[in-house]
Amino acid sequence: MSIRDRRARTTGRQGLKIETFVMMPHILVHDSKYLNLSPVAHKTLNYLASQCKKYNNGDLDICEKNARRRGFLMSGASMRRGAKELQKKGFIELTRQGGRNRNSLFALAWYDVEYDPSKHDYKFGKKTMRWRVENT
Repeated sequence: MSIRDRRARTTGRQGLKIETFVMMPHILVHDSKYLNLSPVAHKTLNYLASQCKKYNNGDLDICEKNARRRGFLMSGASMRRGAKELQKKGFIELTRQGGRNRNSLFALAWYDVEYDPSKHDYKFGKKTMRWRVENT
């Protein structure tokens, strides 16, 4: 048995899987616009951020069925109301307008968006961070 295996067994860190996490910059979390969001908008933003793996920004959906499967207990109307507020204040961007048999897709404003013309209607290349620029 190697020293590494013995140490892992002794410390109890053997076979632990590293979980993913949600990264929000401090400049966002300490911003007054973020602090004054409604509770529905906060929960919607947390739901969208929990989907983001940094390579799929722009493909985040707000769907009641998917939210329930992931453990979020919000109605579809509440999520849409939260998304509307977040979009108005500049925390998220709409990358595809939903409609019949298609979900609307969103992107977090503090990450770059990988534009895919087969999926996205609107092109955002760099992070927009509109909540810092606009005075709404």
